[in-house]
Amino acid sequence: MTSDIILQAIVTGLMMGLIYALIAAGLSLIFGLMDIVNFAHGEHLMLSMFSSFWLWSLFGIDPIFSIPITILLMAICGILTHYFLIRYILKAKMLIQICATFGLSIFIRSIAQLLWTPDFRNVDKPLLEGRLEIGPVFIGQPQLIASLVCLLAFFGLYLFVTKTETGLALQATAQDRHAAEVLGIPSNKMFAIGWAIGLGCVGIAGGMMANYFFIFTDVGINFALFAFVVLSFAYSAINKAHAVDYIKKPSETHHQSFEPYENPIVIPDPKPRGTVVRVKEITTYDVVVDEAKIAANHVTMDDLELIEVKDKKDINFHQVDCYFYAKVKQTQTKSTDYGASTRWREGEQFWLSDGGKYVEWEPWSEWYAGNKW
Repeated sequence: MTSDIILQAIVTGLMMGLIYALIAAGLSLIFGLMDIVNFAHGEHLMLSMFSSFWLWSLFGIDPIFSIPITILLMAICGILTHYFLIRYILKAKMLIQICATFGLSIFIRSIAQLLWTPDFRNVDKPLLEGRLEIGPVFIGQPQLIASLVCLLAFFGLYLFVTKTETGLALQATAQDRHAAEVLGIPSNKMFAIGWAIGLGCVGIAGGMMANYFFIFTDVGINFALFAFVVLSFAYSAINKAHAVDYIKKPSETHHQSFEPYENPIVIPDPKPRGTVVRVKEITTYDVVVDEAKIAANHVTMDDLELIEVKDKKDINFHQVDCYFYAKVKQTQTKSTDYGASTRWREGEQFWLSDGGKYVEWEPWSEWYAGNKW
């Protein structure tokens, strides 16, 4: 008897675990892509369940058939959430991001309670009902089909992320957003797609749960809580595995023992908070090019290259002749959202009969800034 109860609990737990995992997958996708925790994830699940309910109540569409519509509605909801809220807090501090998504959850729940009241609802006589009996284990048909649909959703999500250009672009954006932008991948568009897919996963889970679970305005809280727990354990396990792997692989080229400091390290109070600042660097320089090549439009990259020498005395002028000499200038500008600074240096360029083009630069000037940064 006890073994039957344990087996029943295991089977039931596995089926519910797939639902939680699909909800957590959407949450993980958004977090991994943007480093933003969506505290309104449970409310989005509630919206997907109400979507399935109202499609059944108003149009008679069974929840199993309304899943594509629910996915589409939740994807649109995700895109709107990104463009009307999330993109404005991407560069904000974490506390602001948390308050924004937490406030969104309260807003959605309050509107739902105002429109639909906190009453419990359910779909009467859905297409999926009844249960299967396999030995001492009872399996509800809605739960079984929901588990299979979740597995198909995981497989489809895996194929999309790993086999399509959009999926690979999502991975590139998650790993290094700035490098992806350099390659021409629009990060803002990728973020919107990430939100659409993340809430699409919630749409699948909510559409399946509408077959056998009560639908009310606070239904998403418990499921989102378990999804957060699943996500936390998953990321903790991954980070621990990476740390152990790093410890097990000692450096092959660098071994150093560190002696303790004689003086204690002074930690500033309050501790500074780091902020990523994008620096745009532009370097320009003069180079002398043969006029005949310019007239014939035959200038190549080799004509634009300069070989820097620390001291032209190092060149053996007894073997080659210097047949051209000119003064040139190089300018370097670094700019951020907070200002820009420029420095320059002058040099002497000379051509030698062996074909080499050399330049001897003078030291850089000081940085001159329009705004001090």
